Formats: sequence, structure tokens, C-alpha cells
Amino acid sequence: IRDRVSTQSTWGIPELKEIVEKYKPDVIWSDGDWEAPDTYWKSPEFLAWLYNDSPVKDTVVTNDRWCAGCGKKHGGYYSGSDRQQPGPELLGHKWENCMTIDSSTWGYSRASSLDDYLSALDIIQELISTVAYGGNILLNVGPTADGRILAVFEERLNQVGNFLEVNGEAIYSTVPNPTIQNATVDGGKEAYFTAGQDSDYYLSVGWPDFEKDLEIPLPGLVSGEVLARGQNVPVSCSSQDSSSTCKLPLTLAVNKGVDPNALVIKFPKTQVI
Repeated sequence: IRDRVSTQSTWGIPELKEIVEKYKPDVIWSDGDWEAPDTYWKSPEFLAWLYNDSPVKDTVVTNDRWCAGCGKKHGGYYSGSDRQQPGPELLGHKWENCMTIDSSTWGYSRASSLDDYLSALDIIQELISTVAYGGNILLNVGPTADGRILAVFEERLNQVGNFLEVNGEAIYSTVPNPTIQNATVDGGKEAYFTAGQDSDYYLSVGWPDFEKDLEIPLPGLVSGEVLARGQNVPVSCSSQDSSSTCKLPLTLAVNKGVDPNALVIKFPKTQVI
């Protein structure tokens, strides 16, 4: 860093300003912050210009990586550290989970083994849990030097896309459930809630046991429907004091319209007490 101190003011900030003035970005995603304090990066001066005098001052969004120690203190949304995990402490501010399909590196590596690549279930678990707590996913692939995307990356992206094609309404335009975000119960599959404008959603990571009644830690549920390609599948529910149980049709096990990595049930919002 010592060798670069003089260069930050001579090219770092001027280049950032040039990018903003020429391309008018909606998002500025800063990185490398841990190497130096804000006085080195001149982050306060740049951000003051960005939000007060730049051509995108009223629309731009930035993350929080602007200096060593700045994480989760400043920024329109928190990138935090890589693979930032969801939790109640993040509910009050927009945030993201920056993660890679190759768990060992952000770039392409010929040394990576098959075990280094996250499965579709791994990625969808990260996606569901992150959205349940109000975050978004930044999912990275590492192209080769000549710009090729490996088949394993293509397969994972297609699998995530297939999940979203069936269950996207439980992800897009939803917010965290105001009462409870984690829907996991003892002895059950990992599960979460999201809330839409007219519906609430229960998202199970992997399939629950279709031979058992499904316990959902929300009272007042009477009926719902499993999201599926082509036609949703109705389910009946009954309510107890602090939870509900739903009976899942055994035919779900052979329903090719249900995503193999997750099961999502949609409930009318008016049902929830």
C-alpha cells in the first residue's frame, strides 16, 4: 500500500468520478477495503461528492466496503464479509450474501475438484435463507482465461433458474415475515418464511417427509398450495395453539412440476392469525 499512496488521489478517485459521470451507474460495489483506512482510500471525499454533487446523487446505491473497519456501518446495503450469513441482526438494513459456486476461489482454478463446487441444494439453501432475512444473493462464477463458463457452472445456474421459474413468487418482491423468519422445527427439514403482498410462503430446503403431517410454526392456517410447474397442488391444514399442520399429498413425490431441491407452500395472508 505504501507504494500506492500517491496514486489514489492521482488516479483512483478521478477514475471513479469519470466512471460515474460517463456511465451513470445505479450501483457502485466497492471492494478491497480491508487494506487501508478511509484516509488512504479518500472514501469520505468521494462519497460526499457522489451523494451531493454527482449526476447520480438521487439514485445511486453503494455497499459498505469503503475502508478497513467500515463493514456494516456505512452504505446503502451491507456486503459485510464474503458469504455473509443471515440472522436477525441484519433485518434492519438491506444486505447481501456474496458467494461463489466454487467454494475454494472467486476465479477459475484448474486445481478445483468436484467437491469444491456447491451443489444446487447448497446454493438454493443460501438463496432461501438469505431472502428470508431480507438479503439478496450475489452469485459468482469463475470464467476461464478465454471467457468460457465451465459446464458445472452452467448446470448450477440452470438449476437455480429452474427453482426460480417454479418458486420465484416466493423470492421476488417478498420481504421477511414480520413475526418469524426461520420456520425450522425439531425433527423437520430446514425451512424459512417469506411474505408477499397477498400471500405468505413456507420454503423447505429439500423435500419434507410426505408420509408425515408437516408442522409449520404459524397458527391459523387452513389451506394452501404447493407451487409447481403447470398447476399448483392444494394442501389442507389445521391449526393448533402456536402452529399449524398440513397434510401433503403423496403424489408430490412423483410430481415432476415440483422442484427437486425445495418445496414451497403458498398461504393466503388473511389466514394467518
